[in-house]
Amino acid sequence: MEQSDFIRRVTESPNHFAWFLGAGASQSAGLPTAWDIIWDLKRRYYTTEEDQIVPPNDIQNAAVREKIQSYMVSKGFPEDGSPDEYTTYFGLIFGDDRERQRRYVSAILADDKASLSLGHRVLAALICSKITKAVFTTNFDNIVERAVAEVGGQSLAPFHIEGAYAANEAINSEQYPVYCKLHGDFRYQSIKNLADDLREQNAELSKGFLNACNRFGLIVAGYSGRDESVMTLLEEALQTANPFPYGLYWTKLKGSEPLPIVTNLIATAQSRGVSAHLVDIETYDSMMSRIWRQIENPNPELDAKVRKAARQEVDIPLPSAGKSNPIIRSNGLPITRLPTMCQALNFKADKDWQDLRDAESKSGDTIICAKAERTLAWGTSKALEQAFGSDLTSTEAIDLSGQLEEIESNLYLKALLEKAICLSLKRDKPLVVRPWRGGYTLIATAQAQSHQAFASLRSALQSTLTGDVQGLLTSATEEHPKRKQISWAEAVQIDIEMRDGKAWLQLQPDIWIWPRWGRDEAIDILDKRKGGRFNHKADRILSAWIKALLPTDGKAADCEISPFASGESDENPVFVVNSRTAFSRRSG
Repeated sequence: MEQSDFIRRVTESPNHFAWFLGAGASQSAGLPTAWDIIWDLKRRYYTTEEDQIVPPNDIQNAAVREKIQSYMVSKGFPEDGSPDEYTTYFGLIFGDDRERQRRYVSAILADDKASLSLGHRVLAALICSKITKAVFTTNFDNIVERAVAEVGGQSLAPFHIEGAYAANEAINSEQYPVYCKLHGDFRYQSIKNLADDLREQNAELSKGFLNACNRFGLIVAGYSGRDESVMTLLEEALQTANPFPYGLYWTKLKGSEPLPIVTNLIATAQSRGVSAHLVDIETYDSMMSRIWRQIENPNPELDAKVRKAARQEVDIPLPSAGKSNPIIRSNGLPITRLPTMCQALNFKADKDWQDLRDAESKSGDTIICAKAERTLAWGTSKALEQAFGSDLTSTEAIDLSGQLEEIESNLYLKALLEKAICLSLKRDKPLVVRPWRGGYTLIATAQAQSHQAFASLRSALQSTLTGDVQGLLTSATEEHPKRKQISWAEAVQIDIEMRDGKAWLQLQPDIWIWPRWGRDEAIDILDKRKGGRFNHKADRILSAWIKALLPTDGKAADCEISPFASGESDENPVFVVNSRTAFSRRSG
């Protein structure tokens, strides 16, 4: 389901929804996710068993994780990403010593390590406004309680394992708000992390949760679905007389894949007549911000607390331009002109993102689409008609100029522009475009090996531009059971950014791995290919990519590029990009 549709449904009757929060909802507050905790426990075990020193921050390095994971697998522990990793490693490190568990969790969730995020301020405002009546969580932290105290000046006493008997009674008697910690509270003795704990929920807490699932719709945020006990509860809720009367909405980050147990739950719910959907969001904070902006007549005092981090106008003078030789070259090219017109499409029935992606694919990249309040597109009338057929009822030209300076917050417009500039840069060249990490990447094909435009890139790299990783196949998984040959190709990530009211095209040379899910297994080839790409070599590679992408023969000049061979201004967007990157000069 599209996020905009989800927001509309929720804000039409927000008091009809309960919330279920996982660790991902607290990540932006500076607290660790389940992934962070799992890797910290792996690191602790590896360092003590092998007498090694691995600082906590080194876990962010993929090569370090690969080394530790290989060791863990060699000892018979679960594969990376296995649903039982969390309980396995808690049991491995702490045994059944709950006091050691409590001390560990207390340390990593300490108040001085967390700050209230926008998402938690919104949730607190919803609770204090008596809009949100019930919140359940697997988290141990006290960030929600802190948010309610700071935003609304109220106290929020959570129900947890040591006070479980009262949770269901509170729901029955409508003594809202109800905030329930299904896995306990680190400030008390009873917390659930071990396999035996998580296999069976506290009976009283379970009654309260199932009761809420029969009264409210449920919004799941920041939760992966790895806890068997919680997923069993959700499945039990579907067997009750009135499951999720206002729907079940499972939010996930755009581009991420839910666990099979989650997709199965959604499918089962739909078969029971529940309005159940997976919802793609950018972040928990951005989703909550969107919800709050659509709440009618919010309490002004609460609104001020929610928006305390809102953007403010400031006047900080920039230093004067320097005069000495350039000292740093950036990877940004100035975009001196962005397209200001596009088309809004009208259909017999509303289209979702997947419909638009299917149409783009069907067209062979002769149209470019994005989903906002309306569907925006570039492409000739003929191309649009061929892609959408009789579903397309009309088009109209619209002016984008008033929105261009705000593309950092208009993600749909940013995506539209970035796809268009990628197709413009690749036009008539042996490149393919693929979405990647919220943006797009241009990837060299085998034909680039002999294409004249890439001669400088081959020279800068002193190697070929594509190849197979000999002897390396992807691992067989439930999602991808057939092992595939892993290949690599030179690539460049594309991003459009606004700085001081000016648009910049950011180019980041990279290595693409085919198939995409084999990237973690190709650590060695990535390290080998990208090793030493600093200073002079990085400079030559960046220059070679610019020369390959822009028709200036390596000279600094404005280049006019567009994705299609013809079309009016609202059909064929035109960009003007200067091929000289920005440089810094020493001031004074």
